[in-house]
Amino acid sequence: MTSPVSVTGHEQTSGNRYRLPGIAREGIAQLSLLETALWPLKGGQRNATTFETTYSFKSGTETRQAKVSVYAPLGLQSIDELMKHGIVQLGQGHTDPSDLFLKRGKGLYVVQFFEGPYFRRPLSERTVTQQRAIKEDPLYEPLRAIGVDEPGIRRLFKQQSRGQIQRWIRVTDAAMHEQPRGFPGFKASPAAFLMDAIQNHLMPPDWIYAHEKDRKRNQWAAERQTQAKDDGQLRQKYQTERVAAFQQYLPTPEGRMHHTNYLPTFLEFYGVVEPHRFHAAAQEAANGKIEREHFQFPDFGVWLLEQQVAS
Repeated sequence: MTSPVSVTGHEQTSGNRYRLPGIAREGIAQLSLLETALWPLKGGQRNATTFETTYSFKSGTETRQAKVSVYAPLGLQSIDELMKHGIVQLGQGHTDPSDLFLKRGKGLYVVQFFEGPYFRRPLSERTVTQQRAIKEDPLYEPLRAIGVDEPGIRRLFKQQSRGQIQRWIRVTDAAMHEQPRGFPGFKASPAAFLMDAIQNHLMPPDWIYAHEKDRKRNQWAAERQTQAKDDGQLRQKYQTERVAAFQQYLPTPEGRMHHTNYLPTFLEFYGVVEPHRFHAAAQEAANGKIEREHFQFPDFGVWLLEQQVAS
């Protein structure tokens, strides 16, 4: 099987793949290197592209130590990821990747990988697949927009952490499009600015923190303004529905009874204090008393909850 990773080790005496000193069977050597590298306890891609380990072996009566490095440019993946891309596959009679691991004793396991369909495809198709995978990466387009060419993007993906790349994409994009205060300008180009910062492991500049703080403050203010506008519209709708419901309540038998009871008293009162409009004032006062003491309509909070449930 052609391996998706390269393995280097000290004290090696055999040129066979995965073969370590003192190991006669290739499968056991695969376990010492690849079980941990390709099937880590925490699934998914490891943070680093290089996995290093040591291996004890017998040389005559002497116990010696071999240091081994496993390097995978696109990141060390769990076995499920390798199977997804057809690099390895299950053997005959296997139903799950765990079937590839055989326990030989306490703390001793043997793993056997079977060459996947990826290696049975022409080399030209493998290259096209790799290029397509690079272009489908979510960081590819932002890097191209900044001006990084495809070879540069490949180097970044192979050599740098995704967190570092994402951080400097944000810094560079802000410098290009948002005119942050304190940014002195690009000495060469946005692409050169980003590549230099990532490759030299620079810390983000001070101006980006102030810029992010201003951006978040402006975003919060815009959200509050939108929320206040939406709240005002909802309250206006609530008031419209409340008025309409009260107008429907007044002609009911209960509404007319209350109106008949309250109107004479208010007519007498406003005939003295506002004789020029006593009838209209008495009507308003009677309706107000009915609305406060007898009309039932949900409070705004309850009404709003009902609107949300209905939608």
